[in-house]
Amino acid sequence: MEKRILQKAHSLLLFFALFPLSILLSAQKIDPFYLKLLKDGENSYLTHNYKDAAKELEVAVFGLYQHKSLAGKAYIYLGLCYSHLNDQKRSEQCLKNALGLLGKDEFPSLEIHASARTELERLVKSFKLESSLWPTVPENASKKEIPKTQALKTPVGQTQQKKAEVKIDKKSIQELEKIIQDDPRRVELYYAIAQFYEQNDNFKAAKNTLQLLVENNPAEVRGHLELGKIAYQERNYKEAEKKFETFLQFAQSLPTEEKILAEAKLYLILSSYLRGDLKKLRRLLQESQEIFFSGIISDLPFSLPDKERLQTIWKTYGKK
Repeated sequence: MEKRILQKAHSLLLFFALFPLSILLSAQKIDPFYLKLLKDGENSYLTHNYKDAAKELEVAVFGLYQHKSLAGKAYIYLGLCYSHLNDQKRSEQCLKNALGLLGKDEFPSLEIHASARTELERLVKSFKLESSLWPTVPENASKKEIPKTQALKTPVGQTQQKKAEVKIDKKSIQELEKIIQDDPRRVELYYAIAQFYEQNDNFKAAKNTLQLLVENNPAEVRGHLELGKIAYQERNYKEAEKKFETFLQFAQSLPTEEKILAEAKLYLILSSYLRGDLKKLRRLLQESQEIFFSGIISDLPFSLPDKERLQTIWKTYGKK
């Protein structure tokens, strides 16, 4: 099954090689790697390959958790899989996570396969989740007292949504780590592991994963870019400069997207500025004038403080 996931991911390897981790984290972007895993997991479920489906959906949930409808759908299918695998506790938790993400309105109406919906309705009753979806009307209450459209006082989405969003299964990452131990060339998996650790503020583990990537795969230049970003977040600007320069040096001979090159150059400018190397800063600004004139900065995944800092740097040191 592990080979199956990796074969499906192989066609997207070039995309991952040039697409930055920070963009993958953007709430406005949907990573096609995880979308494909969601679709594969759904198909595996419908063909009764529940173990395969669970593996695919565990990783899909991790990558899609910022997109509520998609993550909710993945959790629903994952819950159905675990039920067929006789793990009712995990099945119930997955459905609760889906409910937390989708809320009581979207959960019952989410588009899923008819056979899956029949099983879902059965589990909802079995796990006694109906009261979270549809308010129970007391027998002696009139319709006027409790209208059909009345919402719950405390919608499940409010109390469980945050927990469901950040709940990521560590077992999925451990599975990926085992795979790269056996085959260190599976570069796309290093990025998924590093992304998991970075989302959970474990920058040391993310850095170790990416360092292992570039050691085992020297030609994987994007690893240097991501290592530079981590060093930048840790305020180790000298180390960040080295990583960005290494990436740019290698990227010159590769068909790299302009936005990726611009991002690396701007991070290098920020690092030089924050390190106080004004001589180097002026040289970098001179070499990167087209980036500031193009207006591309607003489309890049920098934080608002960094975007404002870049504007200040250009106004102060660039327009000479």
